[in-house]
Parts: sequence; structure tokens; C-alpha cells
Amino acid sequence: MKQALYIFICILAFLVSCKKKKSADNVNPEPIPQVIISDDRPACEKLPEPPKPLGWRDSIYDQNTNVNAFVSNPLNGDEILCVVNGDEFGSNKLLNKNVVSKASKQLAILGNYLPQVNKNGWITFNDVNNNVFIIKANGDSLKQLTFDKVSVDPKWDYSGRFIYYFMEGIGNLPPQINKINLKGELAEIHYGEYACNAPFRNSNKLVFLKSSGSSSFCSLILKNMDSTFVTENKLFNGPLFDSKGKMYFEDLTLDQKDENLYWSNSDGIFKCNLKSLKTDTLFKNCENSIYRNIMASAGQNEMTYTIEYIKPVNSYILVHDYLPMEYNILDKSSRLVRIFPR
Repeated sequence: MKQALYIFICILAFLVSCKKKKSADNVNPEPIPQVIISDDRPACEKLPEPPKPLGWRDSIYDQNTNVNAFVSNPLNGDEILCVVNGDEFGSNKLLNKNVVSKASKQLAILGNYLPQVNKNGWITFNDVNNNVFIIKANGDSLKQLTFDKVSVDPKWDYSGRFIYYFMEGIGNLPPQINKINLKGELAEIHYGEYACNAPFRNSNKLVFLKSSGSSSFCSLILKNMDSTFVTENKLFNGPLFDSKGKMYFEDLTLDQKDENLYWSNSDGIFKCNLKSLKTDTLFKNCENSIYRNIMASAGQNEMTYTIEYIKPVNSYILVHDYLPMEYNILDKSSRLVRIFPR
């Protein structure tokens, strides 16, 4: 009898342990916490009706703190290279702003095109007289490379040792895209009728604009100098000017991996995938938010742009604030990067 009871207890213990094991195997895991993507962009809204009879009066912050475009210094994470609206003289300024020490240094007075910094910390830009310069991000070693007063929109090639720029037509010379070395010596000439070109960052290729045979349209051309024979392929056609008379492909630039082409105009900021040639509206302008000046940042998956944010401060005044924004290519979020206090 005792032996039978002992066997019964052992069997019961075995069944209970099996049940426990089965239950343990089927425990529901804790839910994975959701990652909330933050986006610091202001909501797109209509402005109130203008006051009568005189309408709105516009107000701005100090022009020397209104950021039009910016990128981080690739050699110093504490420093931001920013283009500010300028002062009463009307010209934009290129500044080096240290966000830790708050120190600010003026590097250049700019013309109508954005500067560009390479991975070695050298900046190229054109001044108000339409000549091309280079300067280190810390303000050292300023050097003028062109002297013809028709040279604009300089961009670094993938090696960081040459610069492409657009030369406006002068005398018997037609408009063209020139490639020069860091001594200002001419290395190559490329046929192109318009400013706004985008050299690749990782290979010897160039995207630029050509006439499409119509005064209203242009063609985006991809020129490949890496192949045995130089080739040119048309990507697609597009308007030459937007609805407000600005260049449609303004601030043409590529991301860090040369996968997508970006530009801005009066309608917003756009992106085209170079493999599929699918074009998307990244940010659409609205009454209170104007997006502009898309640039590739030092980070592998980051772009920068600015928003001119317009908001009423009372019944009579609209204030125009310039919001420096960093865009994450992967999660498509934007965050505000305050360079100057408000």
C-alpha cells in the first residue's frame, strides 16, 4: 500500500511539473515599447485675415541671427557653419558658431548661392562679386580662385581636391561648368547653360542642367567620368522656373550616399531617387511655413534645411522666424537646432 501511494505521489509530481513547464513556455512576452518619432516642425496653418485697412506689418528678429542654411563642421562637432540673412547692407554672411562656447566668427560675405564644406573642413563659396574662394572652417587660409566676376555656385568634387562652378557667359565664351584645382587652374570644361549642379560625393559623376530645347523646360543630365568613356544620360525633364519665377531646381544637392537628389523652390523641398527616378514632395510650403535650402550634413543619414515660420504676435504684426532643422533620412523626423537664442 505504501509503495502504491509513493508511486501515485511521484506520478502526480511529474504531471504538475510538466504543466508548469508548459505554462512557462507559453508566457506572453512583454510588448515592445513603441518608439515615438519626434518632429519639431510647426503645424501647417492658414494665417488670419489681414487687419484693415493697412494689412499686416512684418517684424523680424536680428538679421544676424536669422539662419538661412547650416551644416555642422565635419572636424568639430561643437561648431556649426551657418548662413545668416545679413544686416542693413543686404548680403548674407557665413559664420562659424560654436554652440558650446557661444563664440561666433564671420568667415565670408556671400553671393546668391550656398557655400559647401568638404570632409576635410574646407569651404568653397562665391562672394558678392561672383568670384570663387576657399577657406578653412576655422577661418584660416582664405584664397581667391577666380577673378572674372562671373563665377558662381561652386561645389566640391568627390575627392575634395577639385571644385566645379558655373561660369556665366562672358564675351565670346558661352556659359559653362568649369572644374578647377585648388590653385584655380582649369582642369575640365563641361557644357551646361545654368547654375545649380550637384557633384557626386563618392564617385566621379556630376548632375547638371541643360536646355531641353524649350525656353520653359530643362533637362537634368547625369555625367559619368568614372567609366572608360565619359557618358551623359538624361535623368528627366523639368520646369526651368517655378510659379514665382525662381529656378525650379534651386540648391540641387545629393545625400551622403549619392542615392537621392534634392532641391528646393517656391513650392517646397523635393527628392528624387536616382535608381527609380521617383520624385516625392519632401516638404510642401504653406502660408505660415516656407521650406528652403536643403543641404547634406556631416552625418551619414542627415540633411539640414530651414523653415521661414510666420506667425502673428498681435492683431497687427506678423513675425518671421527662421527655424534651422535637421532631417533624419531613415525615420523621416525633423528636429529644431537652435543656433541662436530666441
